[in-house]
Amino acid sequence: MKLEQRILFFFLVILLACREKFTLPVKSPPTGYLVVEGFINTGVGPTDIILSRSNIISDQTIHYETGAEVQVEGNDNSIYGLTESGPGVYHSDQLHLGNAEQYRLRIKTISGGEYLSDFTEVRSTPPIDSITWQRKQDGDGVQIYANTHDPAENSRYYYWNFLETWEFHMPYVPKLKYDTIFFPPPQPSIAEVSEIPPDSSYYKCWSNESSTAILISSSTKLSKDIISEFPIEFIPPASIKLSVKYSILVSQYTITEDEYNFLQIMKKNTEQTGSVFDPQPSELKGNIHSTTDPNEIVVGFINASSLQQQRIFISNDQVPGWNYNSECYLTVIANDDMHVRQAIGAGWVPIVPKDFSSGAVDSFYAAIPLCSDCRKTGYLAKPSFWQ
Repeated sequence: MKLEQRILFFFLVILLACREKFTLPVKSPPTGYLVVEGFINTGVGPTDIILSRSNIISDQTIHYETGAEVQVEGNDNSIYGLTESGPGVYHSDQLHLGNAEQYRLRIKTISGGEYLSDFTEVRSTPPIDSITWQRKQDGDGVQIYANTHDPAENSRYYYWNFLETWEFHMPYVPKLKYDTIFFPPPQPSIAEVSEIPPDSSYYKCWSNESSTAILISSSTKLSKDIISEFPIEFIPPASIKLSVKYSILVSQYTITEDEYNFLQIMKKNTEQTGSVFDPQPSELKGNIHSTTDPNEIVVGFINASSLQQQRIFISNDQVPGWNYNSECYLTVIANDDMHVRQAIGAGWVPIVPKDFSSGAVDSFYAAIPLCSDCRKTGYLAKPSFWQ
Protein backbone atom coordinates (compact mmCIF):
# COMPACT_ATOMS: atom_id res chain seq x y z
CA MET A 1 0.00 0.00 0.00
CA LYS A 2 1.31 3.46 -0.95
CA LEU A 3 2.11 5.93 1.82
CA GLU A 4 -0.67 8.31 0.62
CA GLN A 5 -3.21 5.49 0.79
CA ARG A 6 -2.02 4.55 4.28
CA ILE A 7 -2.43 8.15 5.41
CA LEU A 8 -5.95 8.27 4.02
CA PHE A 9 -6.89 4.97 5.61
CA PHE A 10 -5.75 5.93 9.08
CA PHE A 11 -7.37 9.33 8.68
CA LEU A 12 -10.67 7.66 7.86
CA VAL A 13 -10.50 5.67 11.07
CA ILE A 14 -10.01 8.87 13.05
CA LEU A 15 -12.72 10.74 11.21
CA LEU A 16 -15.30 8.06 11.83
CA ALA A 17 -14.63 8.01 15.58
CA CYS A 18 -13.83 4.32 15.91
CA ARG A 19 -13.43 3.09 19.47
CA GLU A 20 -10.36 0.90 19.04
CA LYS A 21 -7.20 2.83 19.88
CA PHE A 22 -3.95 2.75 17.95
CA THR A 23 -0.96 5.00 17.29
CA LEU A 24 -0.93 6.94 14.04
CA PRO A 25 2.02 6.02 11.81
CA VAL A 26 2.10 9.56 10.39
CA LYS A 27 1.94 13.00 11.96
CA SER A 28 -1.36 14.80 11.40
CA PRO A 29 -1.66 18.59 11.48
CA PRO A 30 -2.33 20.10 14.93
CA THR A 31 -5.71 21.42 13.79
CA GLY A 32 -6.76 18.19 12.02
CA TYR A 33 -7.91 17.79 8.44
CA LEU A 34 -10.76 19.92 7.10
CA VAL A 35 -14.02 17.98 6.70
CA VAL A 36 -16.70 19.48 4.43
CA GLU A 37 -20.30 18.20 4.43
CA GLY A 38 -23.42 19.34 2.65
CA PHE A 39 -25.02 20.08 -0.71
CA ILE A 40 -25.46 23.14 -2.86
CA ASN A 41 -29.25 23.23 -3.08
CA THR A 42 -30.17 24.50 -6.53
CA GLY A 43 -33.90 24.22 -5.95
CA VAL A 44 -36.32 25.59 -3.37
CA GLY A 45 -35.09 25.56 0.21
CA PRO A 46 -31.96 26.12 2.27
CA THR A 47 -28.32 25.27 1.67
CA ASP A 48 -26.24 24.21 4.67
CA ILE A 49 -22.51 23.49 4.55
CA ILE A 50 -20.91 22.06 7.70
CA LEU A 51 -17.19 22.53 8.33
CA SER A 52 -15.29 20.63 11.00
CA ARG A 53 -11.87 19.20 11.76
CA SER A 54 -10.83 15.59 12.18
CA ASN A 55 -9.64 14.59 15.61
CA ILE A 56 -7.86 11.80 17.41
CA ILE A 57 -9.76 8.68 18.45
CA SER A 58 -9.78 9.52 22.16
CA ASP A 59 -11.40 12.89 21.47
CA GLN A 60 -15.13 12.35 20.81
CA THR A 61 -15.87 16.09 20.52
CA ILE A 62 -16.73 17.51 17.11
CA HIS A 63 -14.38 20.41 16.41
CA TYR A 64 -16.32 22.78 14.17
CA GLU A 65 -14.50 25.19 11.87
CA THR A 66 -15.87 28.58 12.87
CA GLY A 67 -15.32 32.05 11.48
CA ALA A 68 -14.80 30.90 7.89
CA GLU A 69 -15.95 32.66 4.73
CA VAL A 70 -18.04 30.32 2.59
CA GLN A 71 -19.57 31.12 -0.77
CA VAL A 72 -21.05 29.39 -3.79
CA GLU A 73 -19.59 30.44 -7.15
CA GLY A 74 -21.08 29.94 -10.59
CA ASN A 75 -19.11 29.55 -13.81
CA ASP A 76 -20.93 32.69 -14.94
CA ASN A 77 -18.96 34.59 -12.22
CA SER A 78 -21.99 34.79 -9.92
CA ILE A 79 -21.28 34.67 -6.18
CA TYR A 80 -23.66 33.68 -3.36
CA GLY A 81 -22.51 34.14 0.23
CA LEU A 82 -23.40 31.84 3.12
CA THR A 83 -23.58 33.07 6.70
CA GLU A 84 -22.57 31.15 9.82
CA SER A 85 -25.87 30.28 11.50
CA GLY A 86 -24.28 28.11 14.20
CA PRO A 87 -20.80 26.80 15.05
CA GLY A 88 -19.39 25.50 11.77
CA VAL A 89 -22.77 25.66 9.95
CA TYR A 90 -22.85 27.99 6.93
CA HIS A 91 -26.35 28.70 5.69
CA SER A 92 -28.48 30.35 3.04
CA ASP A 93 -32.27 30.33 3.13
CA GLN A 94 -32.47 30.33 -0.67
CA LEU A 95 -29.71 30.62 -3.27
CA HIS A 96 -31.82 31.15 -6.43
CA LEU A 97 -29.41 29.31 -8.73
CA GLY A 98 -29.82 28.70 -12.43
CA ASN A 99 -30.02 25.17 -13.78
CA ALA A 100 -27.89 25.95 -16.84
CA GLU A 101 -24.76 26.90 -14.88
CA GLN A 102 -22.11 24.95 -13.00
CA TYR A 103 -21.29 25.70 -9.37
CA ARG A 104 -18.53 25.19 -6.85
CA LEU A 105 -17.80 26.00 -3.21
CA ARG A 106 -15.08 28.37 -2.01
CA ILE A 107 -13.94 28.28 1.63
CA LYS A 108 -11.55 30.65 3.41
CA THR A 109 -10.73 29.65 6.98
CA ILE A 110 -9.86 32.05 9.76
CA SER A 111 -6.31 30.62 9.78
CA GLY A 112 -5.78 31.64 6.14
CA GLY A 113 -6.44 28.37 4.35
CA GLU A 114 -8.39 28.50 1.11
CA TYR A 115 -10.28 25.61 -0.46
CA LEU A 116 -12.18 25.08 -3.70
CA SER A 117 -14.46 22.30 -4.87
CA ASP A 118 -14.59 21.34 -8.53
CA PHE A 119 -17.30 22.89 -10.65
CA THR A 120 -20.30 20.56 -10.78
CA GLU A 121 -23.31 20.49 -13.04
CA VAL A 122 -26.77 20.98 -11.59
CA ARG A 123 -28.72 17.77 -11.09
CA SER A 124 -32.49 17.61 -10.81
CA THR A 125 -33.86 15.38 -8.05
CA PRO A 126 -37.16 13.57 -8.72
CA PRO A 127 -39.89 13.79 -6.05
CA ILE A 128 -40.12 11.24 -3.27
CA ASP A 129 -42.97 8.91 -4.19
CA SER A 130 -43.66 7.96 -0.58
CA ILE A 131 -42.19 7.40 2.86
CA THR A 132 -43.66 4.18 4.24
CA TRP A 133 -43.22 2.14 7.39
CA GLN A 134 -43.73 -1.45 8.44
CA ARG A 135 -44.09 -3.35 11.67
CA LYS A 136 -44.34 -7.09 11.15
CA GLN A 137 -46.12 -7.86 14.43
CA ASP A 138 -46.77 -6.47 17.90
CA GLY A 139 -43.56 -6.21 19.88
CA ASP A 140 -41.44 -5.48 16.81
CA GLY A 141 -39.76 -2.21 16.00
CA VAL A 142 -40.71 0.03 13.07
CA GLN A 143 -38.76 0.13 9.80
CA ILE A 144 -39.11 3.27 7.68
CA TYR A 145 -38.58 3.21 3.90
CA ALA A 146 -38.13 5.69 1.04
CA ASN A 147 -39.59 5.11 -2.42
CA THR A 148 -38.79 7.12 -5.55
CA HIS A 149 -38.36 6.89 -9.30
CA ASP A 150 -37.21 9.03 -12.20
CA PRO A 151 -39.33 8.62 -15.35
CA ALA A 152 -36.58 10.32 -17.37
CA GLU A 153 -34.05 7.81 -15.97
CA ASN A 154 -31.45 10.54 -15.43
CA SER A 155 -30.91 10.18 -11.68
CA ARG A 156 -29.68 6.65 -10.91
CA TYR A 157 -27.69 7.68 -7.79
CA TYR A 158 -29.50 8.83 -4.65
CA TYR A 159 -28.64 10.18 -1.21
CA TRP A 160 -30.96 10.67 1.77
CA ASN A 161 -30.79 12.21 5.20
CA PHE A 162 -33.50 12.85 7.76
CA LEU A 163 -34.58 14.70 10.86
CA GLU A 164 -36.66 12.85 13.46
CA THR A 165 -38.95 14.68 15.90
CA TRP A 166 -40.97 13.07 18.66
CA GLU A 167 -43.34 14.14 21.41
CA PHE A 168 -42.85 12.59 24.84
CA HIS A 169 -44.47 12.96 28.26
CA MET A 170 -43.18 12.78 31.81
CA PRO A 171 -44.40 9.90 33.99
CA TYR A 172 -44.77 12.16 37.04
CA VAL A 173 -46.25 15.63 37.61
CA PRO A 174 -45.03 17.30 40.85
CA LYS A 175 -47.71 18.22 43.43
CA LEU A 176 -45.20 19.21 46.10
CA LYS A 177 -42.39 21.72 46.51
CA TYR A 178 -39.51 22.19 48.89
CA ASP A 179 -39.83 24.89 51.56
CA THR A 180 -37.30 26.37 53.91
CA ILE A 181 -38.76 27.73 57.13
CA PHE A 182 -36.64 30.41 58.76
CA PHE A 183 -36.68 31.15 62.48
CA PRO A 184 -35.16 34.07 64.39
CA PRO A 185 -31.52 33.42 65.33
CA PRO A 186 -30.09 31.42 66.86
CA GLN A 187 -32.70 28.87 65.79
CA PRO A 188 -31.74 27.00 62.59
CA SER A 189 -33.95 26.91 59.51
CA ILE A 190 -35.99 23.80 58.72
CA ALA A 191 -36.42 22.16 55.30
CA GLU A 192 -39.69 20.40 54.45
CA VAL A 193 -42.20 19.99 51.62
CA SER A 194 -45.62 21.50 51.10
CA GLU A 195 -48.43 20.85 48.64
CA ILE A 196 -48.93 22.90 45.49
CA PRO A 197 -51.45 22.73 42.63
CA PRO A 198 -50.31 20.15 40.07
CA ASP A 199 -47.93 21.88 37.66
CA SER A 200 -47.85 20.21 34.24
CA SER A 201 -45.75 22.97 32.63
CA TYR A 202 -42.85 20.60 32.09
CA TYR A 203 -44.90 17.48 31.40
CA LYS A 204 -44.90 17.56 27.58
CA CYS A 205 -41.85 18.15 25.36
CA TRP A 206 -40.40 17.41 21.95
CA SER A 207 -36.97 16.20 20.91
CA ASN A 208 -35.01 15.95 17.66
CA GLU A 209 -32.36 13.69 16.19
CA SER A 210 -30.61 13.90 12.82
CA SER A 211 -29.41 11.01 10.69
CA THR A 212 -25.81 9.94 11.08
CA ALA A 213 -25.60 6.94 8.74
CA ILE A 214 -24.63 7.27 5.09
CA LEU A 215 -27.83 6.53 3.16
CA ILE A 216 -27.19 5.97 -0.54
CA SER A 217 -28.60 3.73 -3.24
CA SER A 218 -28.32 3.23 -6.98
CA SER A 219 -30.64 1.92 -9.68
CA THR A 220 -27.84 1.35 -12.23
CA LYS A 221 -28.32 -2.42 -12.13
CA LEU A 222 -32.05 -2.13 -12.77
CA SER A 223 -33.82 -1.69 -16.09
CA LYS A 224 -35.79 1.24 -14.65
CA ASP A 225 -34.66 4.16 -12.50
CA ILE A 226 -36.67 3.03 -9.47
CA ILE A 227 -35.78 2.81 -5.78
CA SER A 228 -38.30 0.72 -3.85
CA GLU A 229 -38.43 0.38 -0.07
CA PHE A 230 -34.96 1.67 0.67
CA PRO A 231 -34.49 1.37 4.48
CA ILE A 232 -34.09 4.85 5.94
CA GLU A 233 -34.40 4.37 9.69
CA PHE A 234 -35.29 1.68 12.24
CA ILE A 235 -37.05 2.57 15.50
CA PRO A 236 -36.26 -0.11 18.11
CA PRO A 237 -39.12 -1.75 20.03
CA ALA A 238 -40.37 0.24 23.04
CA SER A 239 -38.33 3.33 22.05
CA ILE A 240 -39.39 6.65 23.56
CA LYS A 241 -39.67 7.98 19.99
CA LEU A 242 -43.06 6.28 19.61
CA SER A 243 -44.25 6.63 23.19
CA VAL A 244 -46.68 9.39 22.06
CA LYS A 245 -46.14 10.61 18.50
CA TYR A 246 -43.28 10.52 16.02
CA SER A 247 -42.44 12.35 12.80
CA ILE A 248 -39.64 12.02 10.28
CA LEU A 249 -38.69 14.52 7.57
CA VAL A 250 -36.77 12.76 4.80
CA SER A 251 -34.59 14.75 2.38
CA GLN A 252 -33.60 13.28 -0.98
CA TYR A 253 -30.86 14.37 -3.39
CA THR A 254 -29.59 13.08 -6.71
CA ILE A 255 -25.80 12.66 -6.69
CA THR A 256 -23.12 11.92 -9.27
CA GLU A 257 -21.46 8.56 -9.79
CA ASP A 258 -18.20 9.97 -8.39
CA GLU A 259 -19.89 11.14 -5.21
CA TYR A 260 -21.69 7.83 -4.89
CA ASN A 261 -18.33 6.02 -5.06
CA PHE A 262 -16.84 8.45 -2.53
CA LEU A 263 -19.71 7.82 -0.10
CA GLN A 264 -19.46 4.07 -0.67
CA ILE A 265 -15.91 4.16 0.67
CA MET A 266 -16.98 6.23 3.65
CA LYS A 267 -19.87 3.89 4.32
CA LYS A 268 -17.64 0.82 4.09
CA ASN A 269 -15.35 2.21 6.75
CA THR A 270 -18.16 3.17 9.14
CA GLU A 271 -19.43 -0.41 8.98
CA GLN A 272 -16.06 -1.86 9.95
CA THR A 273 -14.40 -1.76 13.35
CA GLY A 274 -11.59 0.51 12.25
CA SER A 275 -8.87 -1.92 13.28
CA VAL A 276 -5.53 -1.71 11.47
CA PHE A 277 -6.11 -5.39 10.63
CA ASP A 278 -9.31 -4.68 8.67
CA PRO A 279 -9.33 -4.88 4.87
CA GLN A 280 -7.76 -1.72 3.51
CA PRO A 281 -10.09 0.66 1.63
CA SER A 282 -9.26 2.09 -1.76
CA GLU A 283 -8.06 5.66 -1.96
CA LEU A 284 -10.58 8.22 -0.76
CA LYS A 285 -10.75 11.08 -3.24
CA GLY A 286 -13.24 13.90 -2.94
CA ASN A 287 -13.69 16.97 -5.12
CA ILE A 288 -12.46 19.61 -2.64
CA HIS A 289 -8.86 20.81 -2.72
CA SER A 290 -6.63 23.22 -0.85
CA THR A 291 -5.38 26.09 -3.02
CA THR A 292 -2.85 27.17 -0.39
CA ASP A 293 -1.27 23.72 0.08
CA PRO A 294 -1.81 21.22 -2.77
CA ASN A 295 -0.57 18.39 -0.52
CA GLU A 296 -3.13 19.04 2.21
CA ILE A 297 -5.77 16.34 2.66
CA VAL A 298 -9.36 17.61 2.54
CA VAL A 299 -12.31 15.27 3.03
CA GLY A 300 -15.63 16.01 1.38
CA PHE A 301 -17.60 15.97 -1.84
CA ILE A 302 -19.79 18.89 -2.91
CA ASN A 303 -22.67 18.35 -5.30
CA ALA A 304 -25.20 20.79 -6.78
CA SER A 305 -28.65 19.28 -6.69
CA SER A 306 -32.26 20.19 -6.06
CA LEU A 307 -33.85 18.97 -2.83
CA GLN A 308 -37.00 16.90 -2.40
CA GLN A 309 -38.57 16.30 1.02
CA GLN A 310 -41.46 14.41 2.55
CA ARG A 311 -42.72 14.12 6.13
CA ILE A 312 -44.80 11.43 7.79
CA PHE A 313 -46.28 11.01 11.29
CA ILE A 314 -46.74 7.82 13.30
CA SER A 315 -48.82 7.81 16.50
CA ASN A 316 -48.51 5.46 19.43
CA ASP A 317 -52.02 4.08 18.82
CA GLN A 318 -50.82 2.86 15.41
CA VAL A 319 -48.31 0.52 17.06
CA PRO A 320 -50.29 -1.57 19.59
CA GLY A 321 -48.27 -3.08 22.40
CA TRP A 322 -45.39 -0.65 22.00
CA ASN A 323 -44.72 -0.94 25.75
CA TYR A 324 -42.43 2.03 26.26
CA ASN A 325 -40.91 1.96 29.75
CA SER A 326 -39.40 5.15 31.11
CA GLU A 327 -37.62 3.13 33.82
CA CYS A 328 -38.58 5.89 36.25
CA TYR A 329 -39.41 5.00 39.82
CA LEU A 330 -40.47 6.71 43.03
CA THR A 331 -38.70 6.62 46.36
CA VAL A 332 -40.23 7.40 49.77
CA ILE A 333 -38.73 10.22 51.85
CA ALA A 334 -39.70 11.27 55.37
CA ASN A 335 -40.84 14.88 55.62
CA ASP A 336 -38.40 15.98 58.29
CA ASP A 337 -35.49 18.37 58.17
CA MET A 338 -32.70 15.79 57.92
CA HIS A 339 -34.30 13.61 55.23
CA VAL A 340 -35.53 16.56 53.16
CA ARG A 341 -32.07 18.14 53.17
CA GLN A 342 -30.59 14.80 52.10
CA ALA A 343 -33.18 14.54 49.30
CA ILE A 344 -32.36 18.05 48.09
CA GLY A 345 -28.65 17.26 48.11
CA ALA A 346 -29.21 14.05 46.17
CA GLY A 347 -31.31 15.85 43.56
CA TRP A 348 -34.66 14.18 44.27
CA VAL A 349 -37.76 16.08 43.15
CA PRO A 350 -40.84 15.86 45.44
CA ILE A 351 -43.83 14.47 43.55
CA VAL A 352 -46.87 13.52 45.71
CA PRO A 353 -47.61 12.94 49.40
CA LYS A 354 -47.54 9.39 50.74
CA ASP A 355 -48.65 9.60 54.38
CA PHE A 356 -50.96 12.06 56.17
CA SER A 357 -51.12 10.26 59.54
CA SER A 358 -50.37 13.39 61.54
CA GLY A 359 -52.76 15.53 59.51
CA ALA A 360 -49.87 16.92 57.47
CA VAL A 361 -47.47 15.43 54.93
CA ASP A 362 -45.46 12.95 56.98
CA SER A 363 -43.70 11.36 54.00
CA PHE A 364 -43.71 11.80 50.25
CA TYR A 365 -42.76 10.20 46.97
CA ALA A 366 -39.84 11.68 45.03
CA ALA A 367 -38.23 11.07 41.63
CA ILE A 368 -35.16 12.19 39.73
CA PRO A 369 -35.52 15.35 37.58
CA LEU A 370 -35.37 13.32 34.34
CA CYS A 371 -38.70 11.79 35.32
CA SER A 372 -40.55 15.00 36.13
CA ASP A 373 -39.05 17.77 33.99
CA CYS A 374 -39.09 17.13 30.25
CA ARG A 375 -36.75 20.06 29.61
CA LYS A 376 -33.87 17.86 30.75
CA THR A 377 -34.00 15.93 27.46
CA GLY A 378 -36.24 18.03 25.20
CA TYR A 379 -37.81 21.41 24.55
CA LEU A 380 -41.22 22.88 25.38
CA ALA A 381 -42.05 24.73 22.16
CA LYS A 382 -44.44 22.76 19.97
CA PRO A 383 -42.99 22.50 16.43
CA SER A 384 -44.89 24.56 13.86
CA PHE A 385 -45.47 21.49 11.67
CA TRP A 386 -46.83 19.32 14.49
CA GLN A 387 -50.21 17.71 13.88
